[in-house]
Amino acid sequence: MQNKKICMMTTAHGPFDDRIFHKEGLSLVRKGYRVVLIAPHDKNETVEGIQIVPLRGARGRTGRFFSATLRAYLLGSKVGADVYHIHDPELLAAGVLLKMFRGKKVIYDAHEDYGKKILSKKWIGKAMRPSLSKISTALERTAARLLDYVIAADSNIERNFNHNGGNAEVIGNYPPLDFMVMPSRQGGTDMRLIYIGGIDRDRGSKVMVEMMKHLDGCQIELHIAGNAGDMGDMPLDSSGKVIYHGFIPWRKVNKCLAEADVGLLLLQPTPSYVNCTGEGIIKLFEYMLMGLPVIASDFPHLRELITGIGCGICVDPTNPARIADAVKFLFRNPDIRKEMGVKGRTAVIRKYNWENESRKLIAVYQKTLGQRG
Repeated sequence: MQNKKICMMTTAHGPFDDRIFHKEGLSLVRKGYRVVLIAPHDKNETVEGIQIVPLRGARGRTGRFFSATLRAYLLGSKVGADVYHIHDPELLAAGVLLKMFRGKKVIYDAHEDYGKKILSKKWIGKAMRPSLSKISTALERTAARLLDYVIAADSNIERNFNHNGGNAEVIGNYPPLDFMVMPSRQGGTDMRLIYIGGIDRDRGSKVMVEMMKHLDGCQIELHIAGNAGDMGDMPLDSSGKVIYHGFIPWRKVNKCLAEADVGLLLLQPTPSYVNCTGEGIIKLFEYMLMGLPVIASDFPHLRELITGIGCGICVDPTNPARIADAVKFLFRNPDIRKEMGVKGRTAVIRKYNWENESRKLIAVYQKTLGQRG
């Protein structure tokens, strides 16, 4: 397999995306594959054995869907890989061309339920969303069936492709075990809440800040880290207890979590989130591995996962007062916080870790290439 070349392609993610680069890409390199990554970047370089080919000009929705997709296809064709691993729905057209006209093996990595996400896109007219969602889902399923394999970030997404038969398998977005570092906080009379991830109202930015208004008199801070480009969707805070850290590289996320006491996962009840099963929500399992109890949205599958493990509390994510009640409960009960943190960490060490998922990834590649394990 040392002679097999893999070409990963993305128009929507940076070259050092945690799933694409740090998990899947590096796992393939360690197994002996040669990995080329085509991604929005400013230079050609090789990092930790992965050759990065810059995809320039991949900006804006129109640019991503048309010109960047064409450029990615042309760059990918020059790579001459044995397997092409595409990470965005707009690249399905490139994947079909590589499969049908160049005879290449192609894997599609579905990170999210893109059809359902359209239903809550503010930049699309509300009347148009249902029709566009159905069209998008149908096109995605049809194109994916022409490819060799689909990797789904969670079982809810996987069902989209295995409906009436299919070729999809779940590979969860779990952290590697070496992500864990020792907590840097040594207790005390205060408490730090943390949220790390995309910052927008659908992911709870508004309710997190509003929740802090119900915590007056408590020594509790809220720390938020995410892409600075999303900060415009954050409501203003005048309390001084909401601290924005901006974007933090994935390799430093664990050190930020080590300074916290409780992790927040307050996804709003949009069509793409309310039925999520959890496997693709990286921050949830990063919180757990770092021993942080979780306050999460009370959605059916998330509730089943979190209460089953005993690692947190599920709340109505639209109600700042109820969220604050859960925060106060954990603030007043440090022993319960510790117990929940231990249960979460144990679950990740035993089951929800990238070491387990990487074996599934390698098995997918071996099947795609007709290799023996």
